[in-house]
Amino acid sequence: MSRNRRSNANRVAGGIALLGLILAFTTGSGGLNVPIFFVALAFASLVGSLGTPNRASILGGMHAFVWLLMVAAFITTGTAHVFFFGIIASLLLGLFGRALFAQRMQNNPPMRNRPTTPYYQPSNKVPEEPPYRGYEQGYRPSASQPAEPPPPSDQYEQPQAQYPQQMPPQQ
Repeated sequence: MSRNRRSNANRVAGGIALLGLILAFTTGSGGLNVPIFFVALAFASLVGSLGTPNRASILGGMHAFVWLLMVAAFITTGTAHVFFFGIIASLLLGLFGRALFAQRMQNNPPMRNRPTTPYYQPSNKVPEEPPYRGYEQGYRPSASQPAEPPPPSDQYEQPQAQYPQQMPPQQ
């Protein structure tokens, strides 16, 4: 169930990012195309992180949401005072994030007793080894090996390229 929820959230987040990119190119007049794209990325990161059951991922998505909105606001206004709001919002998320997740996890506890799948149990059969043949019995080549090496061919005796002969210097 959670895998399906996560993949659906990822699809929605990807759609939001693509929609933001399209809106940034089509309606972004007056230098607003980059802030429109950053706002879309902020919402995509928030939606994508909410699809995961991991608390740290959700908190990271919330931080990304805040900071992407702060970057969009900075590009729009041009003042660095906007980043102070981002710092305050990040501090508040860090302080109250655990309480927020404690309430969420009480309503939606994680599965503790998952059905276990049996592990692969290899058979205890030991593969048979070929019988030992001592050195005194001699070497017998297998059927896949040729009994004799192929006869050497003369194709490599001649040089492959013919170079012009140089005449010695004459006096």
